[in-house]
Amino acid sequence: MSRTWERWVPLSGVLSAVLILVGGMLTSGGPSVDAAASEISEWYVDRDTTILAGTYLVWLGALLVLPFAAFLGRCLHVGSDRSDWLPTTLV
Repeated sequence: MSRTWERWVPLSGVLSAVLILVGGMLTSGGPSVDAAASEISEWYVDRDTTILAGTYLVWLGALLVLPFAAFLGRCLHVGSDRSDWLPTTLV
């Protein structure tokens, strides 16, 4: 008998990818390397909330990779004999 939450675990991989991409977009796009120090510090001060939110989204996405990886590992090892090509390839 399957638990109800187990059918949602595969979606954690998709949600993880989305969170990491959105968080990465929020934290990217800084000033150029040869900008003045005052301009660089002003950019970080102005966007501190956005950078913090993006960082949290990336961390949450990274945490959601763990249940997806466990689900994927379990799916690949169920009934894995040497005639199955995918578990043999990944091992």
